[in-house]
Amino acid sequence: MVYKRAILLLILFGFFPSIILGQAANEAASGSVYSYLGVGFPQSEASAHELGMGIIGISFNDLQSPGLANPAFWGSGYNTRASAGFSLENYAMTEGSTVSSTSTLLRVSQLQIVLPIKAQKLGFSAALYPVTRSNYQSFLEQQAFPSEIDTLNYSLRLSGTGGISKFELGFGWRITKRLSIGYAPSLAFLTSNRSEELRFLNSEIRDNEFSTQINGSNISHRFGFLFQSENVFNRSDLLQLGTSVTLPVEIKADYTTSLINFVDRVRETTEIESVNDQRVSLPLQISGGITYFASSYLNFSVEGLYQEWNKAKYEINPADENLYSDRYFLGMGGQYHPYRHGSNRFLSKFKYSYGISYDTGHLNIQGEDISTLWFSSGLGILSPRARSSFDLSFQYGIRNVTSSSLIDERIWSISLSVNLAELMFIRPKLN
Repeated sequence: MVYKRAILLLILFGFFPSIILGQAANEAASGSVYSYLGVGFPQSEASAHELGMGIIGISFNDLQSPGLANPAFWGSGYNTRASAGFSLENYAMTEGSTVSSTSTLLRVSQLQIVLPIKAQKLGFSAALYPVTRSNYQSFLEQQAFPSEIDTLNYSLRLSGTGGISKFELGFGWRITKRLSIGYAPSLAFLTSNRSEELRFLNSEIRDNEFSTQINGSNISHRFGFLFQSENVFNRSDLLQLGTSVTLPVEIKADYTTSLINFVDRVRETTEIESVNDQRVSLPLQISGGITYFASSYLNFSVEGLYQEWNKAKYEINPADENLYSDRYFLGMGGQYHPYRHGSNRFLSKFKYSYGISYDTGHLNIQGEDISTLWFSSGLGILSPRARSSFDLSFQYGIRNVTSSSLIDERIWSISLSVNLAELMFIRPKLN
């Protein structure tokens, strides 16, 4: 019995990557199968408004929404602004030309509020948002041969949730009419829960479940800059140049692995490993872009991002760390917004976006980048009585790989941002 258990544990931990990349659950409430590696897949700081243009929002300063990507935005407004973001993602994973599994993930993407301390001069922001996300499920039925006469039939279910999120407080300062800066310290916290369930068709062997919890936190820092110039090519245009730098942050993570046995339907938990102060880090991030408002109705943006993942640490599993690769992102798009306040025309209540982007990803597996090509479109709906809005974005992502042992993914994503931009928290004066 002991040698059988040892062989199965070797299969479980030694071949975990090949198992999850080889096959996923037919239907699951989860995200990308690749998000099990390391701290998960990097997440965008863009709202649905910016996602509809295929950009990250680093140079697109819209005074009707808070704008999370660049801290320099927060000193420009005169209204209290708040935003809540939600997304629904569908993943179709293929092996060769056959769809092997599908999964769907519904999540809250970000929460933010910006308060003007001094109108159009100094602003304060508070936000909660994910930086990386891990959400996956995988199921495999297999056989093992511990001896020439023994055959073990078993199933293995792998699942995990978590990632790194940030609770951020920051300030934006509009130094001059053209130049704004911002600074945003945050608490970056890692929370991850992983489970490996081993089930045997042979009733003489106990079913097992391995549960791992990972936790850690540290302070992170990012800085933003915004330069804007009016009347560049005509009397009604505006040019905005934005950039942001997020410094690397290292988290000392603790993790605990427990073995869960089921004896006579009773759940027994035994801690089998506890490790402290494992280095887990987020890399240096530099982003920049340019947005040109040709008029009050039409604008175009080109933005890019670089993350130095090649130097990121993940001591919990060095094999995952070895797969990290520097990430590059380039997106471009435009927006047409013919809406007019006070107009009764139906089309004046909408704004339309489109864009395309390419993301090399932060993983290189078997010498191949796990990259994604995105096609984006968006629709903004203006509130009939206020400057608040609802923004919808629709994205289609193609994640192609040439290796037969890796999985292609086709991703449909719908994002919603609810933006409030009013003096709603200030009581009006009575004349």
